[in-house]
Amino acid sequence: MLAAIRSWSDRRCATNAADFARRWSGVIAVPDYFLQLLILIEDKRFPKHYGVDPVGIARAIWHNLLKRGRRQGASTLPQQLYNLRIVRKCGRQYSRTFYAKLVQAAFGVWITSRLSKEAILIEYLQSVYWGWSFRGIDEAAWGYLGKLRQDLSIEESFFLIERLCSPNRRSSQRVEVILRRSPIVAILTANHSSVDLLKLFYERMYRAPPLGDYS
Repeated sequence: MLAAIRSWSDRRCATNAADFARRWSGVIAVPDYFLQLLILIEDKRFPKHYGVDPVGIARAIWHNLLKRGRRQGASTLPQQLYNLRIVRKCGRQYSRTFYAKLVQAAFGVWITSRLSKEAILIEYLQSVYWGWSFRGIDEAAWGYLGKLRQDLSIEESFFLIERLCSPNRRSSQRVEVILRRSPIVAILTANHSSVDLLKLFYERMYRAPPLGDYS
């Protein structure tokens, strides 16, 4: 029963992500599949929630109480803007305390009431840290791949988005976990790629360092 509910929820999130991407990818100047992957990997209920994700919070609490290993978070993309706008610009240290999470959640609700979803994504992509010295999607696309953001392939898009969780650390385990999700595999298949082709891409990527700073 639980598996059936999760499968239904994943399909619905994938449909919402695809609809959002078709509508706004041109405005944000990235391929459709980039937006779909970003939403499904980083904040799969982004098109429909109001700044916080109650389902994600409940899942994270359940995981952190019952399972060992790396703790899960439940920060939405609007909540992550708090870290980019306030924490980084004020020179503060990022905090995982309960109070800090409450402030972050309140900011997520507030910013979602003030800005459109596409405006939130544009600001996020322009300011988020991607590893090395790259800040923002343009620096990351050029620095890692020598590409403009609108020219990224499906494999390149996955590579950049997967880095957001831990920009300066390679984790084959994290990649494997993401690739177990059927909506992610469906996006790869729909765009003439596959899990095997993505793994070959990763092998090629890690033979060389990034190309250099974007200019």
